[in-house]
Amino acid sequence: MERLTRPEKLDIDPQSATAFKAFNFWLLNFENFLRFIQVEEDNQRLTALLSMVSLRVYENIQDETTYTAAIKVLKGLYDQPVNRVHARLVLASRKQQPGESSRAYLQVLKALGKDCNCVDKTAVEITNDLVRDAYVAGLRSNEVRLRLLEQGVEKLEDVARIAITMEDAALKSTELSRDWTPHSDLTDNGFSSNNTLDLTKDAQNTTALKLPVLRTSQPQNWFKQAQAQFHLHQITADATKYYCVVASLDQDSTGRSVDFLPQPPSNDRLLT
Repeated sequence: MERLTRPEKLDIDPQSATAFKAFNFWLLNFENFLRFIQVEEDNQRLTALLSMVSLRVYENIQDETTYTAAIKVLKGLYDQPVNRVHARLVLASRKQQPGESSRAYLQVLKALGKDCNCVDKTAVEITNDLVRDAYVAGLRSNEVRLRLLEQGVEKLEDVARIAITMEDAALKSTELSRDWTPHSDLTDNGFSSNNTLDLTKDAQNTTALKLPVLRTSQPQNWFKQAQAQFHLHQITADATKYYCVVASLDQDSTGRSVDFLPQPPSNDRLLT
């Protein structure tokens, strides 16, 4: 009987869309299991918990000394805010599957609708939400769409600002790599011919480059990772590095930098 009530080991990816629901379901079953085997003391409950998690989950709670503290860490790990923009796109794009009855299809849509966390809004706010959803869904750039969904941006103006900034950064990088004259020592945009040769080479190397979103909590570590990526992808031009970094800014950083992003300095751009 104990084997029947024992839940599977906890090995849920915190980044998955259903992580919070899956964790709560696992925790319910695990605590029912503890009651069934009559484990009540905190240290015994902690021992049981550690035996029921995978290695990647264990690494998050290995330093905790009580069951209560370990559960608190796990709840913080899996209790992520719902990305309402992503939830609404999933709801809007969900189609009835082959062999799925209309009744079952409706139940799936109702379940997906709960993740949208809809609240009372004015007509203007509802219109902006509809425009935002259509805007994100219709963007030609998958990279921009993924960045918006990754950051969970909800306001239409914020969505537009990030999308336009990333698009301008990509266009500017392309223009800088194209606008050079090989027979002159200095080009019209102020770069030497050696620098523009670097830009041309960089334009090819950036296709494989994917920097993570810049988080403001540990910017020094992020820039070290970025410099390592530039080195691995043989990206040397200052302008290319700058626009790659701009395309990786999170929502807050973009908002604080909006005044000087359109007109960066001609040299040492990353120092800004």
